[in-house]
Amino acid sequence: MLKLNFTGNIENLNDCLFELQKSMSFSISTEGTRISVKKDQIKGLEVSGADGKYSITYGTIPEFCRALAIIIHKIKNNEMGFSLKEKRKIERSGIMADVSRNAVLKVETTKDIIQRIACMGMNTFMLDMDDVYKIDG
Repeated sequence: MLKLNFTGNIENLNDCLFELQKSMSFSISTEGTRISVKKDQIKGLEVSGADGKYSITYGTIPEFCRALAIIIHKIKNNEMGFSLKEKRKIERSGIMADVSRNAVLKVETTKDIIQRIACMGMNTFMLDMDDVYKIDG
């Protein structure tokens, strides 16, 4: 399992990191690969890696999740020297799941979908339920 050592202000990311450890197969360790994290007012993300050290600058939590997914992919493929910037072009992006007529999602499935779309940088998840109940009048 990949061990990662996050530095910087990550207090607001604790819940996110706890959940992502399971699905992305990493653990948080002081002896792990060092990733410097910085929250900024940017609309997007910046990631880089060189000499076994990595950095993430992000604007929103889904952008952090996407940046982390990129770094983990690069580490697993031994791509050490890279730099990438992505600028958010729209404020809301995501999916709408149809839960009408026996298409109800389980809680575990819903959580998995939310994690996956966050790792793609998406920030919106909606449930669509129409024509399944009658309103008088």
